[in-house]
Amino acid sequence: MSPILCGPIVRRTTTTAVYIWLATQQDEELSGEIRLRGHNEVISINQGSKKIQLGKNLFIHLVHLSPAAAGFPTDSILHYDILHKLPDNQKLSLLGDDQEIKYPGEPYPGFIIPGKLAQVLHGSCRKPQSNPVKKAWGNLDQLSSADDLLAESFQNPEERPSTLLMTGDQIYADDVSGPMLDHLIKLGNHITGWNEVMPRRRPPVWHGYNTPDDHNCAAEMPLYGRRPQLSKEFTGITSLRTRNHLMTFGEYAAMYLTVWGGPGAKTSFAPWSAVKTRASATASANSYAKEREQNEIFCQTLSKVRRLLANISVYMIFDDHEITDDWNINPAWEQKIHESPRARRVVSNGLAAYWAFQGWGNNPDRFDAQFMGTLAQHLDTQDYQGGKADAFDTLLWQKEADRWAYVIPTNPTIIVLDTRTSRQQGKRASSPAELMNQSALNWLKTELENAVDMNRKHVCLISATPVFGLKAIENLQQIAYVIGGSAAAVDLESWNEGLDELEAAITSVSKLPASIAILSGDVHYSFMRKSAFKSASGDNITVYQMTSSPFHNQAVPKLQFCHRDVLVQNGDFVVSEEKSLGKAAVITSINNLAQVNFDEHGQVTGQKLITTLPDGQKKYTTYKI
Repeated sequence: MSPILCGPIVRRTTTTAVYIWLATQQDEELSGEIRLRGHNEVISINQGSKKIQLGKNLFIHLVHLSPAAAGFPTDSILHYDILHKLPDNQKLSLLGDDQEIKYPGEPYPGFIIPGKLAQVLHGSCRKPQSNPVKKAWGNLDQLSSADDLLAESFQNPEERPSTLLMTGDQIYADDVSGPMLDHLIKLGNHITGWNEVMPRRRPPVWHGYNTPDDHNCAAEMPLYGRRPQLSKEFTGITSLRTRNHLMTFGEYAAMYLTVWGGPGAKTSFAPWSAVKTRASATASANSYAKEREQNEIFCQTLSKVRRLLANISVYMIFDDHEITDDWNINPAWEQKIHESPRARRVVSNGLAAYWAFQGWGNNPDRFDAQFMGTLAQHLDTQDYQGGKADAFDTLLWQKEADRWAYVIPTNPTIIVLDTRTSRQQGKRASSPAELMNQSALNWLKTELENAVDMNRKHVCLISATPVFGLKAIENLQQIAYVIGGSAAAVDLESWNEGLDELEAAITSVSKLPASIAILSGDVHYSFMRKSAFKSASGDNITVYQMTSSPFHNQAVPKLQFCHRDVLVQNGDFVVSEEKSLGKAAVITSINNLAQVNFDEHGQVTGQKLITTLPDGQKKYTTYKI
């Protein structure tokens, strides 16, 4: 039986270094080989496999390969294999016989390193349970549409997309179905080897009845029954869907193993009859059955998602749902969470899992042995409080401008922003926060200077939430906040706060780029918009904002029936080429994957939104400059 629990996933790829991510269920000594497609000669040198044990049956690996010659070739298909060492020191291929991750006729999975970016895929917001906006549109996970694109172009590096950017909400930790949580508890306990106990703060009486901290072991809490354990009053968590909120590291890790299509995380959701004795009295057989059906539809295309991730360079950044809804929405929220030992550990567990399954592969050199050791030691000792547990929390709550933000050295340069952990306090602690503080803006300015120094005329920024959004919605959120709603209640976290500071940082570089492409997600509708940043001297930088959201989630209320309708009659929105209901699209609320194209100079030329319908046909919304 293969030791692979999840993966392989192609992560950071440059001409000087390639990283392949895997999770295994036992300790393995892994190495890799890279070959040019159609050739037998190995063109790589093993730099060792970085490895960390995060549970009894959970080992995370980054296989590091460097070129044997001057550099890996660009714009060519590179095949790779992962080898594991047997007890007799022989090395055995892990991927050669794995048909699920290979395209027809290919001996191994592969990828390309682009000399210049041409086709980039991006998207966001992927929740396993979701109702279709319209029945005719279906309810497929549109991340799987990217596998269709590669299946059509995998032999042609000129047409094959080189890069996949997932811009936030790759999981929904705060909005989990009953069938999924039941699966995650079992898988999480298996991979970690323990039922994690959550820290507690026990007042004698809480609102007139016994404290909800009577339950400390998350696995023993009833399905649909976690809301009292994570109430806003007691912990500060503001999500409205906490009935099945993930809590333990094992649950967070199991969610990633599942949604990445890991062969060691195959799902078989239990029927209601098997779980009803462990469910809250508020749960019902009908709602459970509906959720189970939705989860099963989502899982139908997980094998395609696994093949996709094994054949394209993948980069990711969090938004809030990787941790919890409204994560760090403002300093008041953050302070209340930090004061609750339980909520603080939930955030730490979510961030530790994010690092292992997303963040590490983005920028492997950023995380040293001390960082990894602190995580591993806490998860090994299995203490819910005390020195190593406290060190775990302290490490993951540290603020560093460049911990999660990173740069991809493509042409054009891609700069990925952290808009969650480096925020700037607003006028009051409870006011909407600016999405980047001065330290983060200084980091951005430095990276823009570096890009300009490399003769990059154009730059691409990744911001989880759109920098230039749909004002009609943002203004309604602002009005709701002014008349008494909290920032969390109205989901008020746009670039309206801090946009001037962002513009000042970008336009203060020594040499302005000719244009900036911004790729975003988050908002559950998609569009393309043209705008500009103006420097103090009056020079303009043309900005193209491209938003793709969601991969698999419901549309924003009131927008779900306005698909391809003209909601904005004028302004800077780019209008699609296709027409529906006699109108061209300004925005679309249909689940989609986006393909962004760049010309030979590195300037963006447009965005195509792709949706696979239940019959396999494709729907397109094409925006061109």
